[in-house]
Amino acid sequence: FHLNGDGEKGFSEGHQEEAESDSCFDRYHRNIASIADMMILSKARIFIGEFNSNWGRVIRTMRVRLNKEGSDRPTKTLDTRIA
Repeated sequence: FHLNGDGEKGFSEGHQEEAESDSCFDRYHRNIASIADMMILSKARIFIGEFNSNWGRVIRTMRVRLNKEGSDRPTKTLDTRIA
């Protein structure tokens, strides 16, 4: 998962020319799809990923839940496996 305004084209040579031909609608559509993917990852029963990127850390933070009152620890993190 990554969120990039230019999409995959942003990492190749000549991406500026390709990005200029990209419409705002296409960028918006890609970003909404990426955010939906991020929400699915944050709510998944098990997350297999890495925390080397800012997005990985955001997903980990979104997977933290408050425990019920009277628990030993105030929060719990949903099952996470490091890739």
